[in-house]
Amino acid sequence: MRLLVPLLLSCACAAADPWDRLAEAARLPAAEARAALEKVVLENPGFHAARFNLGTLLLDGDPAKAAEHLELATAAAAPALVADAWHNLALARFKQGRLADALQAAERAATLDPAAARLRDELRRVVLARQDEARRKAEEEARKLHLDPQPLPPARVGEAYAARLPIAGGRPPATATLAGASKLPDGLSLGSDGAFAGTPRTPGSTSLTVELKDAAGATATGTVELRVLPAPAITTAQLPEAVSGQPYQVQLEAVGLDTPQRWSASRLPPGLTLSDEGQISGTPTVDTGTVTFNAQVTDGKRRADRLFELSSAPFAAAERQLPASTAGAPYRHRSTVRGPAQDYRWSAAPGAPLALAADGTLSGTPAQAGPATVAATIAAADGRSRQVELHLPVNPRPLIQAGELKLTQGAPVDQALPLEGGTAPFAWSVAAGALPAGVRLDPDGHLRGAAKDPGKSTVTLAVSDRWQAATRAEVTLEVEPAQEQPPQAGDSKDQQQDGQDQQKDQKDQKDQKDQKDQKDQKDQKQGKQAQQSKDGKDGKDGKDGKDGKDEAKSQAGKEGKEQGQQQAGADGAKEGKSDAEQAAVLNQTAADRWLDQLPKEDRGVLRYQLLDGGDKKAKKDGKTW
Repeated sequence: MRLLVPLLLSCACAAADPWDRLAEAARLPAAEARAALEKVVLENPGFHAARFNLGTLLLDGDPAKAAEHLELATAAAAPALVADAWHNLALARFKQGRLADALQAAERAATLDPAAARLRDELRRVVLARQDEARRKAEEEARKLHLDPQPLPPARVGEAYAARLPIAGGRPPATATLAGASKLPDGLSLGSDGAFAGTPRTPGSTSLTVELKDAAGATATGTVELRVLPAPAITTAQLPEAVSGQPYQVQLEAVGLDTPQRWSASRLPPGLTLSDEGQISGTPTVDTGTVTFNAQVTDGKRRADRLFELSSAPFAAAERQLPASTAGAPYRHRSTVRGPAQDYRWSAAPGAPLALAADGTLSGTPAQAGPATVAATIAAADGRSRQVELHLPVNPRPLIQAGELKLTQGAPVDQALPLEGGTAPFAWSVAAGALPAGVRLDPDGHLRGAAKDPGKSTVTLAVSDRWQAATRAEVTLEVEPAQEQPPQAGDSKDQQQDGQDQQKDQKDQKDQKDQKDQKDQKDQKQGKQAQQSKDGKDGKDGKDGKDGKDEAKSQAGKEGKEQGQQQAGADGAKEGKSDAEQAAVLNQTAADRWLDQLPKEDRGVLRYQLLDGGDKKAKKDGKTW
């Protein structure tokens, strides 16, 4: 690969001076030169000339890395080096596809060196051509028959719904039909004109695939999401008991209403209030027993009501719904009391499914799955007592449902093993056998990783739940070989491009050889001048190296900038299009390949014509063509 800037030559002997090492790197092949320059930069991070040369060397092979070094080189003290660094940074950003950043860098270069205005103007034309092409494509797509990506207004259970599919483009009128397995929510219908009608009866969200056809026969397929909101309702089913003298707080919930919402209640026990946001709070002042009241919520358009019963007592069980247990597994949980600070003693009624200790600890082994009720009595030290019911859910024992699982070689997997019953949390493990190489079983019951080799294996998996109810199961995992991708339609083009690239590489190698011969003669002359300058002046400017090398470095920057401008012009030609090409929507890739095969003296002329701003006339062999 040929650098866009010639490296500064110095004496041929090895030396610790970074300028001498910079010169030595010029004599090396590209790969060795890169390693040498990287070492110089590593040992001398502030050596901007080395940063510039390394970034320029990496332009073709690694533009992202090149941009890093060139951006650091813009902090140099020498104005010529700074201008060249901005110039080549613009090329690096262009090769990365970052057109806006490339243009910004070129503008900075042009402010420092008017000669860089050519690159800036080329990039401006490319950016404008890209923007115009994107605009035309967007307009062309908008004219085609399609569904706009705007959401449908939500429907609501029990309310008549009237909306229309967002059909756009094409030649009206367009007809719409549901495609595939799409099914409308119960109670709604879709007309051929795309209009919904009816009254939905069930809430939920449905994805609809719709086929469109316009008057010209054009067709399109689109997907829309239709949400059906529930009817207004208060969803809080039961209120916890209130205890006189104890703080009380509970939040009421509702669905099917817009925000903001406003709550109200007809009558609450003394000391309690209901806020506009639906929170009952306060401290009951007296034991009122059970009070029935009506709660109401509205959003200004709709409303919902519900009757509640709120009991107020001197003390109460802190929880009436106990944590779930597992059938056949030992269970233990202690209940507490809300009320004045005093001793409370618990006792269970005869026939209770589990034993209840005086301190409220419920223990034992539930015999079968299903809901269980424990009738208990709480006796306070002040002589008062009350009966309560504790509700205990009993889950069935855990059971692993997986018998055989299929994986694909090399494909990422994150699969939860199917499990029924038990009480969370669960802990999974491999009890016997080994999983396929590359796959692991995490404690949360997920198989993760990627199988390395095809084949079949059988392992024994184990899982235990919160109450140590455990089970095992043999699972067969079959890893199927990775499917080879069929040849793509573009493969032949890629092969053709490879042949064209080889021809281009052979031509570039010849050009490089001719230029190298000329450069070697020039470098020998510059090396002598640089050595004389170094021997005569050994003062330092404090930032970028030795003063005796500034003139040669500036000349290097100038030549690198000129070659960089030629490279930018060639790349810019690949990016722009003429009005005729735009009107014909010429395939840009084909145009790029055609230009790459032309002689360099022809590319510059055609580039200006393709970018709509050139002032050159195309000539070949001295004649206009």
